[in-house]
Amino acid sequence: MTLVIFSLAAALGAVLRFEFEKLSAQKLGERFPYGTLLVNVFGSFLLGYSLSRSSWSAEILLFAASFCGAFTTFGGFIGQTHHRLRHQTEQPIAIIYIALTIGLSLFAAWLGLTA
Repeated sequence: MTLVIFSLAAALGAVLRFEFEKLSAQKLGERFPYGTLLVNVFGSFLLGYSLSRSSWSAEILLFAASFCGAFTTFGGFIGQTHHRLRHQTEQPIAIIYIALTIGLSLFAAWLGLTA
């Protein structure tokens, strides 16, 4: 049963990430990867918040590993960064994206841990 719950939570996280990224691309454009940045920052907050609970129950760890793991995307971050670094005109965007993703994700995780 745990594997079923894990799989469903991971599927939900992945689908929500996909839909959020698609919506943000439609609304904000694709020049900057706003969707991936926002899901990574929000997911970092959720992960920090869930792990800050006084006891790490099986449910908390299941949520952190499955939903948060699938909702956030390191692979997307790397792919989008690599694409922009290959094109000289987009390299400044890549540098800003790297700094924002790392800085804001760490800050969001800290906020979640201290909430």
